[in-house]
Amino acid sequence: MRFNQSSLTSRVGTTLVSSNKLSLTAFVSVLLLGCSTQPLPNQMANTKAVTTDTLAPSKLSSASCYNENLYKDGVTIEETWSNPFTVYKGIRTNQNFAKKKLTEVIFVQPGGSHSLFVDTKDGYQYAYGTETRYKGEHDIIIFPKPRIIDKIAMEPGESVMRYDQERAGNELQFTYMGREKITTALGSYDSCHFFSKNNENGVVTHSWIFAEGPYQGVKAKIIEHFPLNATPFGAELVAVQINER
Repeated sequence: MRFNQSSLTSRVGTTLVSSNKLSLTAFVSVLLLGCSTQPLPNQMANTKAVTTDTLAPSKLSSASCYNENLYKDGVTIEETWSNPFTVYKGIRTNQNFAKKKLTEVIFVQPGGSHSLFVDTKDGYQYAYGTETRYKGEHDIIIFPKPRIIDKIAMEPGESVMRYDQERAGNELQFTYMGREKITTALGSYDSCHFFSKNNENGVVTHSWIFAEGPYQGVKAKIIEHFPLNATPFGAELVAVQINER
């Protein structure tokens, strides 16, 4: 079953690294500066933390930006991103890992692949470990305890500490800024806007995920602000092919 032709990327997807190089062990997505968004670096100043674990999600929550269909066994996602123009391939498959049946999210790159083993329960998505195959090397890491990589329904201003996939072992504060209408090469859609800051290197990241339409649950774009670079780096998902086995 074919999903769509133009632009998707789930929350666990391709990623950007501070040197503008794509890393096999990194996993988050990319964004274009030319898209219609406002200047962003200081938006967190007046944001208040909210606790919503016991409340039903509101219409403005991030629940609409999670698409469970993107994690079905056999789903293959081939994405094309701008800046630089790059094609990525992701595969979802059910596997036994750490004595559990989990979804293996595979990021395929020339020379090898990197997998993250995830499960969704009680409103959170957890990572149980990683497996890397690259240029003849094979490395498996099983986490002592599951690590949060996503909270499915967050309210505007709510933050969660989540596993930093780029620097294994660290956690990153991840904040949901709220809904925002974005315009990209794929059209105008309501989206979820997320913010994070890496206290280790000072990199600030803004990302947007489609909350509606044919690309629901797919990461649309990302902008990263680097401390020593006045010009932010960004890229946008411009095409995608998603197939279900």
